[in-house]
This record gives sequence, structure tokens and C-alpha cells, in this order.
Amino acid sequence: MKRKGIVSTVIISILVFIGLNLIIGIWSGSPLDMLPEDQGSSEEYGAMGMIFVLIYGAMLLYLFLIPVCIIITHSICLIFTVKNRRSEYKSVRIINYVLDGMNIFLIITAAVKLVMWLTAG
Repeated sequence: MKRKGIVSTVIISILVFIGLNLIIGIWSGSPLDMLPEDQGSSEEYGAMGMIFVLIYGAMLLYLFLIPVCIIITHSICLIFTVKNRRSEYKSVRIINYVLDGMNIFLIITAAVKLVMWLTAG
């Protein structure tokens, strides 16, 4: 018994759920809000200041890579949902139309947030 499109629809649904949670997380704040208000001199912190800068830089890199990964992942998922619209099962076709919209929404919101972060400074 062939279940064409059902497995990929379930996997894409899980990826959309994860993507929505990540978008809600990154949309709620900006990495620039985490900077301390008073920028003291670097001599008073010494080696610990350098460790703080390295950790903060790694966190910023991670936060900027989340929207890029969302854009890439859901662009690939969009290809499969468009392909799954030709399934013989009506429920799979309907679910894939919804997943098309969700993938497009995730791609656009991740791109907008990335542009907002890059142009904020």
C-alpha cells in the first residue's frame, strides 16, 4: 500500500511547528537589547571581559543564524509541499495547502527579522 506524500507531510508539519516556535522566540526580542547599558573600560575587567565578549559574540552569531536556517529549511520544505499537492489523498492535499502558507509565512518573517536586525545599527 503506497502512502504517497503522507510521511513527508508529517515531517514538514513537525518542521513548521519547530520553525513557528523559533520565530516567536526571535521575534520577541533583539540581540541588541542584551548589551549592557554602561560600557565600562576594558581594563577593569581584564581576562574575564574577553571571555564575556567571546560568549556574547557566539550568542549573537547563533541568533543571526537562526533566521538564515529557517529561510533555507522552509524553502526546501516549500518545494516538497508544492509537490505533495498532487497526492491522491484529499486530506494530504488540503494539509499541504496550509503548509504552503505556513512555509511562506516563516520565510518572510525570518527574512524581515533578519533585515530588521541588520539595519537597526
